[in-house]
Amino acid sequence: MMRKIEKKSRGVVRSEDGSVLIIALGIIVLLFVVVVGIFYFAVDTQKNIVLADRYTKLKDAKSYAIEESKTRLMAYFDEEAKKIISEASNASNDSVIKTEVEQRMRLLTKMDPLGDKIKTPFFSSRAFGVNQQYQFKVGVLDQVDVKKAKVYGSSETGGWSNPSSSQPSQEAKRITVPINIELVEKKGNSTIQHDFSSRFVYEVQWENVPTTLNPSLTRGVEFGQLDTWRNIFYNHYANGENGLISADTWTRLLYRGYRYQAKKQVAFDEVAYNSATGTYVFGRNVFKDSGVVDTKLTDTASAVTSRLTKTISGGGSLIIEDTGLNAVGKQTVTSDNMIAVVSDRKKVDTEFKGLNIKATTGMLLSRYDQKTTVKSSQVETPSWLITQTRKKNKVKETALSLDDATIKLNKSGAKFDYNSYLKKSALSNPQLNKQWSDMLKGGLVIGSSVVELVNSTTITLGPESNFMLTNASIKENAKGEESFSYQTAYGDITAAIPNPPSILKIGAGTSIVQDASGFSFIDAPKRNRRNSLSQGTGQSQDDWIDASISRNRIEIASGGKLALGMTGIEPFDLKLAKNAEFSFYATSDTTFFDTSFIKGGEIKGKLIIYTWDTGAEIGNFLDNRGITHVSKAKASEAVNGEVTVISQRYTPGAGKLNVVRTFSYLVDVDFMKKK
Repeated sequence: MMRKIEKKSRGVVRSEDGSVLIIALGIIVLLFVVVVGIFYFAVDTQKNIVLADRYTKLKDAKSYAIEESKTRLMAYFDEEAKKIISEASNASNDSVIKTEVEQRMRLLTKMDPLGDKIKTPFFSSRAFGVNQQYQFKVGVLDQVDVKKAKVYGSSETGGWSNPSSSQPSQEAKRITVPINIELVEKKGNSTIQHDFSSRFVYEVQWENVPTTLNPSLTRGVEFGQLDTWRNIFYNHYANGENGLISADTWTRLLYRGYRYQAKKQVAFDEVAYNSATGTYVFGRNVFKDSGVVDTKLTDTASAVTSRLTKTISGGGSLIIEDTGLNAVGKQTVTSDNMIAVVSDRKKVDTEFKGLNIKATTGMLLSRYDQKTTVKSSQVETPSWLITQTRKKNKVKETALSLDDATIKLNKSGAKFDYNSYLKKSALSNPQLNKQWSDMLKGGLVIGSSVVELVNSTTITLGPESNFMLTNASIKENAKGEESFSYQTAYGDITAAIPNPPSILKIGAGTSIVQDASGFSFIDAPKRNRRNSLSQGTGQSQDDWIDASISRNRIEIASGGKLALGMTGIEPFDLKLAKNAEFSFYATSDTTFFDTSFIKGGEIKGKLIIYTWDTGAEIGNFLDNRGITHVSKAKASEAVNGEVTVISQRYTPGAGKLNVVRTFSYLVDVDFMKKK
């Protein structure tokens, strides 16, 4: 019995051992299938993630290409819009504007005649992306569409449009340009081309501004440029849309260029200067050929400043603080960027003598209670900002004395690249401002400063150089650009203390001559921005800041000459000695022609007013203000003590427009364009 039980038991055990092995094997197989499934699922998921990531990056690359296209086209049309409208035989006709735009588009892009490929792009990108895997080129097509657009009123454009009753003098066009983009994507050893498209829409509104003297004449560009330039400190937020630069922007941009590397300047190396042969080069990194820095020259380099015996040339700006430069013989000082003469509030006068000074970007004079003399020297630079900090009568009157000096202010032939600086600044690159190139066209701004010309000194302002005489100034060593205003301090809530006035003294045998195409403004201190033409021609008396006691002043001695281009005039004082000459071109619109300087001034010399209109029209304007005048054919006929009006022929055509508003956007973006 026991044997049977044992035998049955052994049989059961043998039977159970086989089942376990089968079950275990099944489980192993099942686990293997699950693991393999998970592996393949993970691989597939990873592939999907990589693929999704690739498509995300590809879409980002396409979006970048589209936005860059919009930016480039917007900049192009901002520059060309006025030319397109001006050169059109009839700007009101959509088809005429269409033809003008299409001709330009054909010059921007060439397409492959055998297909729709871009042969010569409007622009191409560099390779970009984590692995430099993307690159694109953009083409614009000549299948342009032009339609009449809505004209917006003054409330919608911030006051730069005419009121509703005058809106027939304004027009607007909507210009649509197709864009094709070819983007190449590198993937391993192969490349994939993606084609996509959009349409760029540019809206432009302009006005033909009638003059107050003769409404039948349109001189919008003349008034528009002057209307923009005269804005200083109280800059209207919208006037940049007409593609012009204001004195406010001009001044701030020049100052930003000076301050850009203020915290990273290096001291002038007197030892290296002494060991140099012929020319000493400053501002370049001698250990690493990777950039430049601004250099500060102070009175510590006394051997250099007292006896300059070598040419100085360098990258970056040269900052000259509380010292001068006296050359032995004649020496040249050149800066690839700016030359600034500033102070650390040391009450010492400085002199620059026997120099050829050249600054590619511009010059700045910003001193406190000191006199700077430039003697027997030549200065060449596009722009010069002169700003002085003074306190009532406890200061030396003259900020800058030009003695036997020749000053040429004209458009810069070369452009300094701020990316060449050795280190990045915490400040934004001023060169990135879209109006930086306009500042480089040249100009002279005298802000709350006294400038005197003696001994055959001449200042010449080029064809695009502007001029401003104003109380507004920047106070260096205070808050810098943020201190830029007409006033030094506030008293009561309604009271403001104006900066001391600017005084321009033109001595015997000296002159300032501006090209007739330049723009000038003789300013008066005010609390609020003066109205544009469409907002009204007057300035509220409450807006003036003690204009009668803080008026800017021009004094011209016998034999001295001041000849300005198109000039806007607010209340100022004029002293014109016998045989002295002051001439300017009056704007066809008399909004900016305050005549108090004639009625209240000391006019013993020759005051010449050039006008684009007829002598009779400007004559009526002067008659209505009780000003006696005579008409002459040329300046040589002008007589001492008289107001002479000389008419210039006006040629209508390219300059009758003032762009009021521009707006651009993209439509019909197609990322999956089919060939």
